[in-house]
Amino acid sequence: MQVSDEEVEAAVALAGTLSGWDINQMHDEYRQALEKLIEAKTAGTRPEPVEALSRPRRRSWT
Repeated sequence: MQVSDEEVEAAVALAGTLSGWDINQMHDEYRQALEKLIEAKTAGTRPEPVEALSRPRRRSWT
């Protein structure tokens, strides 16, 4: 299933409106660590240890 650019923009706008967060400031620590692991493995080197990832903050909607 293809998602259009307009649908992505609408989803980002909706998420920003509902959460009050700037979604462009968010990052995925797990993905970054996984990408570093993949890069090391493909280069044939030993991956550097990664610190434990922090748990995401929970936000109360009440």
